[in-house]
Amino acid sequence: MLLAALYPLEHQQLWQALAREAKEHGDVMQLPVEEASASNSALALAFFVAVAAQLPGVRWVVRVGDGALLLPQRLMMAADQWEAAGAE
Repeated sequence: MLLAALYPLEHQQLWQALAREAKEHGDVMQLPVEEASASNSALALAFFVAVAAQLPGVRWVVRVGDGALLLPQRLMMAADQWEAAGAE
């Protein structure tokens, strides 16, 4: 799923590109938070609130930002270890 924060309305090219992405893949979540370094906490909170509301049965949620590398196979191994240890 691609997470997209709101860009100011004057960025029409970004909005159009995002609309094409959503139409093609259907995996775009738009949140009512403007993307800015000062709003990273607000964006993270909005994301987790939206996920809890839209995907109530999901067991694990991972949010990865720009510049982060995620190896899904290792993440799943770690999640198994956390669950075995009683992590909630």
